[in-house]
Amino acid sequence: MSFVDSRCSPLSRRSYLSMLGILSGGKCSLFFMSSRTYGVESLVSALVGYCRKIAITVLSGGVTRWQLRLQCQHMTFAFSSISEIDLTQELDRLSGRYKCSTLVVLIKLRDLMLLDRRDFQKIYDDEVKRLLEFEGRVSHGKGGDFYGNQSFRVGRTLSRAIIRDTLRGATSMTEALRLMSFKKVAVFDRYADRPRGGGMMLFLLDSNVFISASRLYYHPDMAPTFWEWLTEQNRIGYIASVSRVKDEINDGNSGHLKKWSSELPSTFWLQPGANAMTSMTRLADWAMHPDRPYWDSARAEFLGVADYYLVAQAHSAGAAVVTFELPSPNSRRRVLIPDACDAMGVTYCDPFNVYRRLGLRFY
Repeated sequence: MSFVDSRCSPLSRRSYLSMLGILSGGKCSLFFMSSRTYGVESLVSALVGYCRKIAITVLSGGVTRWQLRLQCQHMTFAFSSISEIDLTQELDRLSGRYKCSTLVVLIKLRDLMLLDRRDFQKIYDDEVKRLLEFEGRVSHGKGGDFYGNQSFRVGRTLSRAIIRDTLRGATSMTEALRLMSFKKVAVFDRYADRPRGGGMMLFLLDSNVFISASRLYYHPDMAPTFWEWLTEQNRIGYIASVSRVKDEINDGNSGHLKKWSSELPSTFWLQPGANAMTSMTRLADWAMHPDRPYWDSARAEFLGVADYYLVAQAHSAGAAVVTFELPSPNSRRRVLIPDACDAMGVTYCDPFNVYRRLGLRFY
């Protein structure tokens, strides 16, 4: 675009500014007012970069609304020559950047003379063939993706809240199935695991899970299968704990638990790594913050027991904590695991829900 000659008639100047207004989204009154204040040449100079992109699009014969998003000047700077990078990778990159099809990107590259017009048709046909082959590799089951559409049917926030409360034991499975419009528990379990890529998460057990099972309902004399099952689930990669929990077990009076824990592989009792150290610092900052209602004795106790290491390890590993404890955010005497988990965004579960999900059976 050329600048307006300062000697042109006021009518010509107004007509030119009107055209600029049209190309720039109809802001004619702004241009008229600015032209009287700063002069036409300075106004056009300030807007020439923006108007150039719009004018090329409009005057080239019109394009679709998706092509309009490929701003010409940005595309020129963003595109790498074919000799520098594979064209397919470059098309995918530009397609992701401008949120449009790779075919639209090709057309715009041709229009900007960034691709040789003589080779364009062959490149375009090859890209169409590639997209069709990719489409053929994608599985299209009847009825679409049931689990993928669930968050739209129920709502993502509500779905996550139902899953979280059900795992904690605050919502019954019957009520959860009704709210989610599921008929089978297995469907609920698969949907709950979906955010983790379809695989079951790692569950880290609190010391009270081992102690309560040993003393009350899964005593080794009556249910030795349970302890063998825990070992097997650790081998598969579903259940573990932290070394501080093992220390608490060894400090207790249960001879069976001491013997059983000492025979487990080291993979069962996780040691804090570099990521866990970062989580421990964040958790300690939360517990020591003056806005927390805890007494100083409660803060000191929490930072010295296994609960602190358990929550930090779960946070760093993307795991869930298994505990019998219940939340009590107004507690002053003790920092409870569920409250710490909520502060760190960690999932915590009721033990029996975990046993059910992992398929514990006694025959």
